[in-house]
Formats: sequence, C-alpha cells, structure tokens
Amino acid sequence: MAAYAALVSLMNLIEDIDHHHSPPISPHKHQIQSLTQYVIFLQEFLQAYKPPFSDSDVADPLEMRIADAAYAAEDAIEYCIVDNVPFGRPIKDIVEKNRPIISMVNVANLAGDFIESHISNETLPGVSIATEIGRILKFPSKQLKSDALSKGVQNVIEEMDRIKRVAMQTNTEKVVMLRDQPCRFASSSTGKKSSGVMVFSDHVMHGILEKLVSDERSCQVIPITGMGGIGKTALAQTLYSKRLIKERFDICAWATISEQYNTREILFELVSQATKKNKEQLSERSEAELGLELYQCLWGRRFLIVMDDMWHIESWNEIQHFFPNNGNCSRIMVTTRLSQLSSQLNNQYSHQMEFLDESSSWVLFSKTVFGEEQFPLELEKVGKEITNNCRGLPLSIVVVGGLLKNMEHTQKIWESIRNNLTSVVNLDNNRHCLSLLKKSYNHLPVYLKPCFLYMGVFEEDEAISVSTLIKLWVSEGFLKPIDGTSLETIGKELLKDLVDRNLVLVDRLGCTGKIKRVKVHDLVRYLSLNQGKKEGFYHVIGESSPRSINSHRRIVIRRNTSVDDDVQHMSNARSIICEHGKVPSCRNIGLLRTVHAYKFRTFKDERCMSYHVNGYVNLRHLFLLVLSRNDRVEPNQT
Repeated sequence: MAAYAALVSLMNLIEDIDHHHSPPISPHKHQIQSLTQYVIFLQEFLQAYKPPFSDSDVADPLEMRIADAAYAAEDAIEYCIVDNVPFGRPIKDIVEKNRPIISMVNVANLAGDFIESHISNETLPGVSIATEIGRILKFPSKQLKSDALSKGVQNVIEEMDRIKRVAMQTNTEKVVMLRDQPCRFASSSTGKKSSGVMVFSDHVMHGILEKLVSDERSCQVIPITGMGGIGKTALAQTLYSKRLIKERFDICAWATISEQYNTREILFELVSQATKKNKEQLSERSEAELGLELYQCLWGRRFLIVMDDMWHIESWNEIQHFFPNNGNCSRIMVTTRLSQLSSQLNNQYSHQMEFLDESSSWVLFSKTVFGEEQFPLELEKVGKEITNNCRGLPLSIVVVGGLLKNMEHTQKIWESIRNNLTSVVNLDNNRHCLSLLKKSYNHLPVYLKPCFLYMGVFEEDEAISVSTLIKLWVSEGFLKPIDGTSLETIGKELLKDLVDRNLVLVDRLGCTGKIKRVKVHDLVRYLSLNQGKKEGFYHVIGESSPRSINSHRRIVIRRNTSVDDDVQHMSNARSIICEHGKVPSCRNIGLLRTVHAYKFRTFKDERCMSYHVNGYVNLRHLFLLVLSRNDRVEPNQT
C-alpha cells in the first residue's frame, strides 16, 4: 500500500543520513529519534490494519493520512538538503561524493513559491513546511535553515502523534467489533453444484480423476492451484459431481473455507453433509463435539472432502486431525490461489491451473452466450476477437459472455464490447472480476502490496525484464532492508512471492532456470492500476486522479499520450516512468530518483533519444532506450 511504502522510504532516508560520513544537514537528534519511533509504530500498525471498507472505490482515509505525513517529513528533509548541495559541479563528482546517502538532492534556482506541502495548515497547525522552505531560500543563514527544518519536522511529529492516537483507538474498536460479530463464512452445500458452463480439456480431467480413484491406500491431499478466476472451484465442482466419484466414495462433503475462516463453521458444514443431519440438530454443538462426530462418521469409510478457497495453512492444521487415515483410498481435494500452500499440503503433486487455449476459450464463450444454439456466422469474427482479448481467463470469458447473452446480438454492439473489453468486464466490479481478484490483493502482506501496485505502471501485455523490475523497486525506496541481505535479493524474493500467489506470471526462464521475464494478466493489471491510482501510489498522465496533482510521487506517461502543462506542477515527483519517448521537464528535478524512459522508433524516426542529466543528483535509476517494435532487448541501465 502507498502508506507503508511512504513510511519505508522515509525510514530509509533517515538511516541514510544517520550513516552518512558527512551529512549535508544536521537535524535535531531528539526529533529524529521521535520521528523514527512514530514511523516504526505506524509500520507495525499497518502490518495488522484491515481497512474497514477495503472494497470501496475511495482510499482509506487513515492510510492516506499516514502517507501524507510520511511524504511531508521526507519533503521537509530533502528540500532542506537541496540548498546544501553545491550546484554546478560535474554530476559525477556530486553523485560519487554523496553515493552513501541515496536521497541527495540538488535543484538550481529553487524558488519557494512553488513548494507546496502535502499536509495542509489545517492538518498541521502552525508554520507550514512550504513557508519554512521559503524562508530557507530567502534567508540562507545556517540558523534559519536549522530552525525551518526543525519546525517542519516538528509539525510532522505532532501530526503523527495525532495519527497514533487514532490508530490506537482503531485497534481497540476493531477488537470489539471482531468479538461482537460472527466470522464471515461462506460455506454451503450448494457449493457442490456447478453454477455455470465450464470447459476443461480431457487430459486435465483424466489427470486429476486418476489421482482421485488411484489405488494409493493412504489418505491423499490433492491441491488445485491458480489465480483468482481461472476456474479452480469450477474444476473441483465438475469432478465432485461426476457419477464415478459418487459411486466410488461412501461420503462426499464440501466446505468453502475463505480467507476469514472459522473452524467450528467448517466442521458444522462437513458434519451436516456427512451425517445428513438437520443443521438445527447440530446448532448447539461445540467445535470439539462436531470434530469428534465428523471423525466417528468418517472412520472406516472411504470419503472425499473438498476444501474450497483455502488461504492459510493454519486452517488445515486445525481440522486435518478430524480426517482419519483409514487406508482405504480416501481423498481430500483443496483449491487455493497460493502455490506455497499447495506444496505444504502435498509436496509431490499439485495441479496447476493454466489459461484456456484458443479452442477451449471459444467453446466456453459460445456456450455462455448461446448455449446449445448455433453461433451466428456474422458475429463469429468479432466474437473470436472478444474471446482472444480475454486472454484465456475463464472468469473474464464468462462475465463478458453473460453480458452479451442479455444484449441485442448485432455487430455494432459486439464491436463496442470488443473495443471496451476491460471496462466492460469490470463494469459491476463488486459482483464480478475485481471483487474476486481484490481478495488476493487484500490478502497480501503489507510489504508486498507496493510491489504488486507497481505492476500497473507497465503497458498491457508487456514482457517485463526481472532485472529492470528489481532495479525499479530498489530505486523507488519501498523495499525494507534486512540485515545481511542486499535489496536486490530481497526484491527477487518478493517477486517470487507474487509468482507463487499467481498474481504475476512467468513469461520466460533463463538458461539456469531463473525467471528472466514476467507478465501480468490484463485483469490483474487492471486491479493493480485501479488500486494504485486510488491510493495515490502513482498518477497516469491523462487520467483522473482523486488527489491533487502536485502531491504525486510517481508519474506514468503512456505511449501516444500528449503531455500537458500539468506535469510542470508536479513539484514533488520522485519518479517518471515514460513510454512517451521524451521525458518532460518538471519542477524540482533534483528530487527525482527514477527516470525510466523508452520509445519505439519507426522507419521515419532513426534518431536516438538524448537526455541531459545535469542536476539530477538524486537519481538511483536512469534508463533510456530506443528500440523498434520487434526488438527483444534486455536493456542496459545506469
């Protein structure tokens, strides 16, 4: 999330100054200690914090307040550093001298009239940071600079103190709410029945059926793994409902676990189905009583249990001892989005769901829209274009097919759907794709969320170099250091985590088996882009933003986007990700940490892109590349 990323970035800046052999500023030690304590508290708070309205289209106010406070502290410190780094020397000399302190900044002719604080005077009472920085520039005495920095940091400390009190109250209210409300749980016997049309290849069905009916006598766990919307539950439902399965197993029962699981409710559902007892008869049973009854019911009988949508190994650990190993070929089928969890359940076998191929996608789309009726020939061409644009994700195909099923079947309407597919699929995001995929984002640990949000800066269908991606993450400053481990290694581990969670797809492996390039499915990219913009994690030029334009830290410029004068007002930007070819000039260029720019040349444009870097002393990542549409180049970076 943006708030956690901002806190980590601020902490990295503080530690860089603390460890620098000759820091350019000398903030009051007690203030820095106090600021550090608040940052650590807020980081720990966010690690456990669950926004009350995480599915809302509006960013959580408390998270945004934390982010703004961290940004303001960072600005107060870096703007002060600006005036203390000599300008006019060769950039190489400045960068080399200040390499240990990553956040060195230098801006020529910096003027106080365009420095704007992220936190308003209403939020931070007293003298604003912008006013203090203006005083620094007008009255360059060391004492005034020190006073201005001190007051700016003190304003942030006071705001963070207020935030801390709100956070502590939020934690208290959360505990009361969880104690008073029943755990959210979606477990029903209706989950056993397939809810719609689905298409699976014969080899997939036969492969899992073979595991289900094999002569392996010990009780086996069969995990089915894949990203949200790829058809894990539908596959399990299809297998569960087969006549062969009903005839082979004495008892079949299904429970949907969900992220917020409740062991008693899971047992309650399984016992109800296994014993055929009325749920009213079981309503007063305790967890232990239900567990014992389930064990006794399953003892000596061949059973198939389906545990759908499992998120935590703890949910398995709390219930597995109620499944007796009868030595009679019983099976437990588990669906999960987490590859790591599936390997914990069975380190020898797991079925990894794959995207549908072109043929299967077309069959699913046809059946969703027209059932067993003939597909109209005049719509076949545009229909196949729509299907191909769904990129083999069953959820996307079913959603857009269901929409077309209830619309007039004309070429004009279908072409309109084809041209606006992503927005159409997510038109009703609370009930369809985004809400389903959003669960994966909400489940991410807080330190992994900025990495996921960053995937939205790349173009649709772009094959992303792993080395480039890791360098960008490091330069952005939101990777939290771990003693004895390089940031590059940390970044690779975080990327692997996203791959294991099926949010990032492997596009290409290197000769040593390591991931070389990755991609993101269109719908997942849409989620990261929407969430990133909502939280103010970045701003895409030409698109609406819920936050003031000067507050953004990261600017994304898509190809074929006309850059307007708004960029000139982004005085606090730290990163520019540009596929426009020409990097726009913006105020306070010395604050920029990341400049990542490339353009596609045509036969009419053979000129190389040039870029002047004088004054960009805060740069951590500089990437400039010109390539043709067909180039597959792993870029060299500075």
